Amino acid sequence: MFKNCVLYLIGFQGVGKLSIAREICQQADFRLIDNHAINNLVFPFVRIDGKTKFTNEIWDPIIKIRDIVLDTMARIGNREFNFVFTNVLYEGLLGDLKAYNSLEQAVQKREGCFIPVRVLCEENEHRRRIANPEREINMKDTNHAKVAELHQEYETFKPVHPHTIMIDVTHLSAVDAASAILKQAKDIFAASETSERTLLG
Repeated sequence: MFKNCVLYLIGFQGVGKLSIAREICQQADFRLIDNHAINNLVFPFVRIDGKTKFTNEIWDPIIKIRDIVLDTMARIGNREFNFVFTNVLYEGLLGDLKAYNSLEQAVQKREGCFIPVRVLCEENEHRRRIANPEREINMKDTNHAKVAELHQEYETFKPVHPHTIMIDVTHLSAVDAASAILKQAKDIFAASETSERTLLG
């Protein structure tokens, strides 16, 4: 069904992006590139739990690693493959806009179908999910006390792209959220394929 398609799951930390991405890979032929697959090459050198202070210099090597990953996908990545990326991105932050643009541009270079997915979750459910002990094992933020501040002070990044999917996962399991995303993504992908064939004549 899909070919050379990239889903980009964007949302606050702890809303369930990784669980949903794993289910997407179970339900369809996608390969998972979780942001922590990149971050955790660097995070072992500091403590990342949402409570402990660390220097922002930690992001410099992470950005370099991400750039290498995206360049590899764009230049030599198999164009038969589909990918699902995850990331925490906030609206209004220049660095987060750059991170979003870097993936969109990498997909453009490989002439793929890019589908951003804005993942939302209500505050109470978000607080419950972020405290999952498995997150600490994976060096993820577990500070449930910060959730109220996130919802009051920030917004999840809002992609400006015609393929954007928005989904509220508050009352959805990872399985159901993945199914809902894939259902919309299939329609978007089919429409983009039809459009491309029309342009090619």
